[in-house]
Amino acid sequence: MVSTVVHVSVAVLICCALLPDDVFSLKSLIIAVTPVALLDVDAFFFIISEGLHRALFHNILIPTIVIALIIYDTVVRESSYISRFVDPRYASSIAIASYVSIIFAGIGLDFSDTGVNIFWPLYDQFYTLEG
Repeated sequence: MVSTVVHVSVAVLICCALLPDDVFSLKSLIIAVTPVALLDVDAFFFIISEGLHRALFHNILIPTIVIALIIYDTVVRESSYISRFVDPRYASSIAIASYVSIIFAGIGLDFSDTGVNIFWPLYDQFYTLEG
């Protein structure tokens, strides 16, 4: 199993590559990398069911819905909720960098190592990259 430190380190590298210079800061890096670290929280749900680890948060459905809502809020809507707190241009850039980090650093590393339930809750099947 890949360590959370490795997940976060790869996510930092991805965010360093994707965040534009005017958006890149320690604050934006922390905001973009925190969801990758929070993916491993599903390890504590073994009390409910052993199958929830690498299923509950290690799927592509939840991050895709969240990124779609953020993009909709910052790009499509006239009065954005997020723009009350930050510049919408910054929010969408950080959200996209965070999404790519979640997919590749958070889910991708476990997909290639121990397997993930990538389509949960729509389809309950663990997949592992082997070859």
